Amino acid sequence: MASLLLLILPYVYLSSHSLTKALTLHDDGACGSHGTTGAVNSLRNRMRLKYAKDPNPGMSGTRSPKICWLLSYPNSGTSFTMKLVGHASNRTVATNYGLECGFDEKGELVPLYHDSPNGPYLVHPEKGLPENYILTKTHCGGRCNDCGPSTYLETKESFMWMCSNGARVTLLNSTKVNVNYNPKLAQRAIHLVRNPFNNIVSNFHLERHEKFKKKRNEWLEKYSNDAEGFRLWCHDIDAKYAKEEMASRLIPPTIIEIFQLIPCHKAFYAFVQWHNLAIRVIDDLGLPSLLLYYENYETDFNATVNEIFQFLQISTIGDIFQFIAGKDYMGYFSPSEVEAARKLMEIISDRQTWDIIKRYFE
Repeated sequence: MASLLLLILPYVYLSSHSLTKALTLHDDGACGSHGTTGAVNSLRNRMRLKYAKDPNPGMSGTRSPKICWLLSYPNSGTSFTMKLVGHASNRTVATNYGLECGFDEKGELVPLYHDSPNGPYLVHPEKGLPENYILTKTHCGGRCNDCGPSTYLETKESFMWMCSNGARVTLLNSTKVNVNYNPKLAQRAIHLVRNPFNNIVSNFHLERHEKFKKKRNEWLEKYSNDAEGFRLWCHDIDAKYAKEEMASRLIPPTIIEIFQLIPCHKAFYAFVQWHNLAIRVIDDLGLPSLLLYYENYETDFNATVNEIFQFLQISTIGDIFQFIAGKDYMGYFSPSEVEAARKLMEIISDRQTWDIIKRYFE
């Protein structure tokens, strides 16, 4: 199946000088490396936050099961993939995020490895472990909805840090404690990709869901669950951070000009940045990886499920969930906005990223 590729990626070493390089839009420096010192230092400072660290996490070479990251931009099919694998294998999956997990008899999270108490954690600790690879959810970094470039711009190093970042909680205390484990514990990766327009509108729906849980009725009334509400939400976020984006030395004027033509322009920028960096992290860690298109669940479900299970080296025991396709939201954007988004994404995409996402514009 051409659109679902099994990629065995070579190990590529990127030294510390690439911290500045990673901020450029292209290898030829289209974004320019001038004036990056302040932003690089800001990102380094974010990486020095007081996270709890594993005392001696070691490597995963002799461990079983080994970690297979599910690298996914939020709302690209993460939940379905996790439920599919967990239910069909009748084995637990794992996650960086403790609030998604069950607890043991002491009301504590159950880490996958006893010497890596900061994660990842078992989602269903009452179930058995898979024998070879355990699917492990991570969204990495640079994925906030309501934020400016000082928050959403990432380097490869800060992004990798966030790939192993998570939250620890207890049954009695749901206050999250930020934690990190050694990213080199990961031994494989499934890289999940979804149509960027549908992905971005789905993130708006997630935002509405979160506001509903918090009973933010005024917000929900203002941003209705339709194209009009979405576009108003985009307009307000775009306006909120316009000055910060124009002042950023990391976003050139040519990109700022295109921003003006696209609702939720930051989301398209962040989407491409996320996939650029996911590919770089996979390369840097030398991870065998499976490229998985969300849309393949709809067009070739059985072959897609078989690819996933073969990659994870697990067997199907339970029932396989049927896939219910999400809605198409291309109609939320005008043809000129789609074209501007295509132009923006092609400019800022690495070559591998553009090869992956250009299918959505063909």
